Parts: sequence; C-alpha cells; structure tokens
Amino acid sequence: MQENWQDKRQRLLSTLFKALDSSLADEDFRSALADGSESTLIAAVANYFRRRPALKYYENHHLEPADETVALDAAAGKVRVVAIPHCFPAGKIDWYYNVTDHNGMPHSNEWQWQLNRMYFWREMAKYYLATGDETMAAAFNSQLAGWIEQTAPPEDDVNNPGSAWRTIETGLRLMDSWPESFEFFRKSEHFTDENICLMLASMYEQAEFLQKEEQHVKSNWMFMEMQGLYAFGAFFPEFSASCNFRKYAADLLSGIGMEQILPDGMQSELSPGYHWVVVNCSLALCNMAVTCGFKEDIPEGYQEFLQNTFLGLTWNMNPDFTMPCTNDSGSLHLDEWLKNVGDKIPAHPVLTWVKSRRAAGCEPGGFATASRFMPWSGFIAMRSSWQADAVYGCFDVGPMGSGHWHFDKLNLILFAGSEELLYDDGGGFYEDSPQRHYCRTTAAHNSVLIDGQGQNHLLRRLDAPAEASFESNDLFDYACASYTASYGNSPLNYTDVQESQIKFPAAHTRSVRFCKPDFFCVQDFMESKDGLPHNYQARWQMDTLQVTALDEYANSYRAEYKEHDLLIITLSGGVTTQLLQGVLAPQIGGWYHGFPTCRKSTTLAVDFNGVNSTLHTLLIPVKHGAAVPEITRISGTVYQVDINGKIHRFDLNAIDKAI
Repeated sequence: MQENWQDKRQRLLSTLFKALDSSLADEDFRSALADGSESTLIAAVANYFRRRPALKYYENHHLEPADETVALDAAAGKVRVVAIPHCFPAGKIDWYYNVTDHNGMPHSNEWQWQLNRMYFWREMAKYYLATGDETMAAAFNSQLAGWIEQTAPPEDDVNNPGSAWRTIETGLRLMDSWPESFEFFRKSEHFTDENICLMLASMYEQAEFLQKEEQHVKSNWMFMEMQGLYAFGAFFPEFSASCNFRKYAADLLSGIGMEQILPDGMQSELSPGYHWVVVNCSLALCNMAVTCGFKEDIPEGYQEFLQNTFLGLTWNMNPDFTMPCTNDSGSLHLDEWLKNVGDKIPAHPVLTWVKSRRAAGCEPGGFATASRFMPWSGFIAMRSSWQADAVYGCFDVGPMGSGHWHFDKLNLILFAGSEELLYDDGGGFYEDSPQRHYCRTTAAHNSVLIDGQGQNHLLRRLDAPAEASFESNDLFDYACASYTASYGNSPLNYTDVQESQIKFPAAHTRSVRFCKPDFFCVQDFMESKDGLPHNYQARWQMDTLQVTALDEYANSYRAEYKEHDLLIITLSGGVTTQLLQGVLAPQIGGWYHGFPTCRKSTTLAVDFNGVNSTLHTLLIPVKHGAAVPEITRISGTVYQVDINGKIHRFDLNAIDKAI
C-alpha cells in the first residue's frame, strides 16, 4: 500500500532529525532541537547545509563544461535515456514511466530503471554552477520533490522491472547525481528549505537501504552499490551512521568484492565495460576517502591491487588502446581512462606508455613476444607488435564469465591497426528484440554452429585456468582449444535451459596459427559424437556491407574498410557460402548490435558437412584496395603465401610447427 504523502513527509523529516549528530552541527541546530518545532528544525538544518564549506571532492567541477542542450531540455522535462528521448508534459517527470511501452519499440526495462539514475541532473547542476540560471534550480527542486513523493522501495524484489529503487540505481544516485546536485543547488533560494531536508532524509534512507539490502552479489553491481553507500558517508559525515556506512562499504569492496578479480587481472564477468565499472568505482572510493579526510578507510595495498587490474587489461588491448568488446561491453579506451584516473593509482611505466599513447614509459614486456595467454579469463592475444599499425587477434578459449555472458567460446576477433576486421559487437542495449537475443548467441560470433544450433552450455567456472595450447615465437603464434559441451537453443537465462534442448552432436576444436606479421590460418575440426553426419556452419562477422566474392579463389571474399580490407579465403573443398546482411529469416544474421545503435552488417556463413569434418580458412588483412596475395598449394596439405615481400609456408595438418 502506497504511503500517504503527509505521513511519508512526516516520517522522513522525523528520521532526518534523529539521524543527524547534533554534536557535529552548529549552535543554531542544537537550539532548534531544544525548541522542537518542525519549522524551526527545517530552517536550522537547511541553513547549516547551505552554509557549510564546499566539498573538496567537487572543487574542480567548474572546469567541466555542462552539456547545455541536455541541461535546458531536462529542465523542461525532455530527457534522453539509453539513447531514446522523451518529453514529459509540463516538465513533470513520471519516474515509473517507460517510453518503450508506448512507442512501438522493443521493450526495455532499462529505460525506466536508468531514468531513475538522473544523470541529466548533473548537467543541470553544472549549467547552474556556470551560469547561475535559476530555472535550473527551480526545475531540479520540482523534479526532486516529485521523485520523493512518487517512489518507495517495492515490498517484494526491489530489482524487479518497474522498480525505481533497483539497487544499482540507488548506488549510482548516491555516488553521482544526488550529492553533486545537492552541492551545487544548495545555496539557491529555489531549492527550498523543506526539500533540502527531504533530500537529505531520502539519501539517508537510500544509504540504509543499501547497507541492509541482502542481495549483494559478486558482480559489478556491488561496486556501484557500495560506492554509493560510501559516498553518502563521506559527503555527509554529520549523520551518526556515516562512519559505519563508510567502513561497511570499504570492507565489503576490499574483501569479497576484490575476489571478482581473477589472477590474470580480469574481472570475473569478462567484460571490459564492467571491468571499468569495478575499477572506476574502487578508484572513486579511494579519491573520496582522500579528499574528504578519511584516508584511513583505504585498506593497505588496495591501490596497488587496483594498479594490477589496469595492467591486466593491457595484455589484451587492441592496437588503438581500446578493448575487445567481449560479453556485454561497449568500447573502452584505456588511454582516455588512464588520463581521467590521474594519480589515483601508483605510477607504472606500462600505464604511462598507454596514457601517453606510446610517447613515454615502456610497452608491456616480460615475455618472449608481444603475444599473451591470459589463462584464467581465457583470452589469447596474438599480435605482431605493440605498435599502432600492428595486426592483432583475440582468441577466446575461456569460460562464459560470471555474468553478462555470451555463448561465444572459440570466438576470434581481428584488428589491423585501429580497424576491427572481425568484430564482437558487445551486445548493445538490453531491450527485448530479435537482434539483442541474437547478439548473445554463437550465431552472432566468429565461431561454428552445428545443425543450425549454437552453444548452450552453462560453463561459468572461473576456479581453474582454461584448457588450451599456446606457443609464441618470432615466426608465428599458435593456439588451440576445444568446445565439447552442449548445443541447442541458447537460453536468455540459466534457468531457461531445458533438458530436452541439451544435445551433444559434435565437438569443436579450433586451432589458430598467426603467421607474423601478416595473416591467420584457422582450422576448425568438427568431431561427431553420435556417429552421424551433421551440418556445420562457420560464421565470420564484419562491420561493413562492402563484401564481394574473390575471382581468384572459390568461396572466398574481400571485406572493405577504410584503411584495410580483410580477405577471407577458404582452402577446403565441398563448402557452400552465403552473405547475410541485416536479415531476420529464415536465419538471422548480419546485425551489429553495439552501443548506442543497431545497424546492418555482414555475416559470411560457410557451410560444410560430414561426420568428422575440417574447415581451413585464411584471414588476411591487406591495405585497402591492395592486390590479393599469391597462395600456392605446394603439395598435399602444404601451402605457401607470398605477401608483403615475405613467403610463409605451412602444413595444414601441422599448423603448430614450422616448415
């Protein structure tokens, strides 16, 4: 039952006056407590927080320009959430409204959830700080009052669709939009005394909620929840519980929170985007502790530990300092990230090298070549060098990860310089659409389907290194791994797996040889487990529609990009091929579902059949428009490739060995 507004208002104010530590406040507040009248207390508390010194944490925010368009639109009730705009009539925001339920778009719970993060309040506050435009303060005051009156924690699962109190949003509000808005608007006469008190009371209620919430799971959510809890304790030490809030949050993150970081440095969800959330929240907590005078809250060795999580990312980064978009992830720019981090972590020559884009420091070293195997996260990085024009491949031989998982084992991503020639799109937004469901499946990755079905395993294990072979020398890199688990309809949730869907028709073993520095030879061996013949389909995903057949070689194609092209050359006979570009039926393919848009792309589907069957493919990056290299079959399974003035010779039956 929804609480009556007057009862709710009275409860919040009463809670606030009891929660404040009067010994830390000024004489006016202590006198108001003695007086006991609500109006006197409201005035005294508001006056204290209007006059208290500025928070050092925000002292440089005046240097950050506001997005004027976002600020002016938001003040009028026009907001953009997960790239979808909506204008609320008369500027009055309905915090339970979901625009995707009304405009014919695929439904997305995220729109309503993320509306309640109020990121646009930050732009309104920064614009007010820069201009003194009181319409910002008046709009903020109204929107805040509406949220406090409208919303309450659900009585059942707070993280259900439609909740305004999902724990991730609650944490994000407290660490970001709410304290920043409070700080910048607190001196405006349009931010009323009563709403100052109600906002303080609501933030305190949200902090208590986060501390008592029993759904803390080992994911990036925990870091956002606990950074929000810590932020309230650091920014508002006038509350008796603030010290306890800070200790609870810091202890949780430095304890079981850090167990999410695998021994090779990757966060357990195996998503660079969520790895960024984990580390960024941790660094922000450290920064809050230092700037707010609570440095003792930072556990010993915590910042050095965070340094290692940065270093872990560098082993697998692309030549342009971005990260492969594995699992659900947007594009993460390590160089820009490190610039924003500043001196929050101890200096390291490799991090200096990344931050300066190779101008200072030193490249990652300590191994025989620039290539790496990260056994716990299961990524094998094959690279020609650490230079900007390097050829780079990321081979995924590991587990699904603890969350945001895709069914993509043995996926291969390929870069030449800054161009992604074989992509992993990162999954896009979390709406209910065919493209979103597709992008998590094997069919949307550079792997192999069996009888039209993809991987549907539940292999989330992260307690042991991945089983894979890896060798790296100056001539070539070689890696090999297998997928031996089940195939079927890839479930959206683990609970969706039905026993009848679990099948073991065949096992897939992929071997990859990187003939440095020029091209990759991929061998896909399919071993039937039931003794029956099957249809196997290798898929190659390219973010371009300019894909044409090669005259020189059968069942082979050129994908054109700006600076490079990718040649996909099929060496095996008995195959058929088709190009899928933005199609939904009879089989879906050719969709790049990234952030912030979904667009048509190209899927090259290569079908081959048999009981046990092998497909050999050459993946050759060349300069845009360059001639197709000469490929010669020397004898049997021995081939020679003449490219870039260099001759590579290899045996398809022994691509792990030099000739």
